[in-house]
Amino acid sequence: MTRNTKGFDIAAFVALLSIVSSSVNASRTLRYEPSAEITQDFNFDSEPPATDKGKNQGFVTVNGTEFYLDGKPWHCAGTNAYYAAITDRLTPGEVDELFKTHAEKGATVLRVFAHSDGASSTSNPIQPSLGVYNEDALKRLDLVLFSAAKYGIRLILPFTNYEPFLGGIQWYAEQVGGLGADKEIFYTDAKARDAYISYVTMLLNRKNTLNNLKYSNDPTIFALELMNEPHTRDNWEKNRGLSPQGKIVGDWIRDMAAFIKGIDSNHILLTGEEGYRTEGPSTMSSGNHVWINNGLKGVNFARNCADPNIDACTIHAYPDNWGYSADQYQNYGKDFMADRAAVAHALNKPILMEEYGMRSGYLPTRDDLMRYLQDEAEKAGYACSLVWSASVDGIGKDSGSYIFRYGEDGSEALAEEYYNESGEEKSSGSANEEAVSLFSAPAQEKEDTN
Repeated sequence: MTRNTKGFDIAAFVALLSIVSSSVNASRTLRYEPSAEITQDFNFDSEPPATDKGKNQGFVTVNGTEFYLDGKPWHCAGTNAYYAAITDRLTPGEVDELFKTHAEKGATVLRVFAHSDGASSTSNPIQPSLGVYNEDALKRLDLVLFSAAKYGIRLILPFTNYEPFLGGIQWYAEQVGGLGADKEIFYTDAKARDAYISYVTMLLNRKNTLNNLKYSNDPTIFALELMNEPHTRDNWEKNRGLSPQGKIVGDWIRDMAAFIKGIDSNHILLTGEEGYRTEGPSTMSSGNHVWINNGLKGVNFARNCADPNIDACTIHAYPDNWGYSADQYQNYGKDFMADRAAVAHALNKPILMEEYGMRSGYLPTRDDLMRYLQDEAEKAGYACSLVWSASVDGIGKDSGSYIFRYGEDGSEALAEEYYNESGEEKSSGSANEEAVSLFSAPAQEKEDTN
């Protein structure tokens, strides 16, 4: 991030943290081989020039601790819009309006869930049953990519979800292990792994019906993501005498990342994790927060970040949801955010704050916490930030205590973040007043037709 209005010497800070790891910069040699029948029907040969890439002509790449585009450092800011590809949430016209409005406000990246698993996940799921893919639902994902390209927005696409929302790994586990199966078998069961690989293979080999672009060749995709928030239930490994903690998820990340990089070398690959460690710093501001670092969640951030097929590291930042009281939240940066950035930069990789936000009522205003998290991310050298989440006039029927519309509490801080990450030359020491004013108009109420 380069928030020039704050006066931090980011270059010096990043230089202090950066330690080049030769093992990470070595050529990618890890490969994971699924069952032979999973990939035999797919052809990953290059395709003829596509008909329409919209405004997104080049791929975002990694250069040390930064993202690059067209040979220059590229910083991004945006929001999560997980629901954009769900057909019973948006009409085709609303998909276009969603991307148009976010682009007008200044967002450069949206994070959209690229899955819906099981007949009960939505009325029109992408994968209604294991290994069966719904063309009508996939065409909606085509439209999401097409609309994003039209307005110059890039996408992060998670392939599944730890939580059962839209199916996720619990659904996969029950397809192979029966109703009530432990969701953790998703990480280890050969059939579950092959089903995930089959889905990812299908998606990356898909040719968009609206622009003739194979997904694996589409620069509108900023990053592919293994999963939203991979982890286990609390102490799942420890309670079963398994050691070390983080191995089950870490081995799955290693194998899936190797496979995906073997069929798509164009795109940045992320784990999608929240940032939990197994052997993190013990010097926390409060004993109530040591669980973030002690392996409770079954994730080893440092190991996964170091994987040679993972291009950049991720965190999700929610002081309120992680047990920080309103008078403690200013410890969150040093307790958590600075340490994770140091890990990523020591590996010479970028780090994203791909979710951050605040539930209504935690602080008097959402703007206060958002500014704090944005500033802590800037100080630590984060390369991108995505709020959870800014909504466009009720499009997507999104609701909840972490959701706000443009023009509501949270909008001013987000406007400043969009402006600071826009890449435009800044003429003064304050955020662009015009950018903030775009957010300040009252959000138009839209009738809920559900």
